[in-house]
Amino acid sequence: MEAFNSFIALFSDVWKQGIFGLNASEIIIGLLIFLFFYVLRRLFARILITRLNKLVLKTSTGLDDTVIDVIEGPLKFLPVVLGFFIASSYINFSSEIQDIIDLINRTLITIFIFWLLHQLVIPFSFIIRKFEEKISKPLVDWTLRGLKILIF
Repeated sequence: MEAFNSFIALFSDVWKQGIFGLNASEIIIGLLIFLFFYVLRRLFARILITRLNKLVLKTSTGLDDTVIDVIEGPLKFLPVVLGFFIASSYINFSSEIQDIIDLINRTLITIFIFWLLHQLVIPFSFIIRKFEEKISKPLVDWTLRGLKILIF
């Protein structure tokens, strides 16, 4: 019976202290916040893309249609970034761990921004393609690939 009481005391201590000084309820709620945003990422992107497509239908150019098509991937990643940020803001980390979490948040935001820029190279490549008459086609293709690599 003493072993069982010891186990209950240890379980209670772990529930209150958790890992790295975080109690289990904070960790669980933080994970639920992140999972909520992760699950809603497709719905978020679909709603946003649908609304943007309705706006785009009113224009006569095809550029905006292409832009909407290529930004769908980064838009699906945005709720993941927001979910991690909100979940990590909810949890009270120690200062050392908070520094690491801040770096992860900055990294996720940077990935989102540069992924978006990388995807936007495709629709705006027509600007560089105008120089195809003055320089060779392979050089234009190389410039576009170089720009994608530079952004990525």
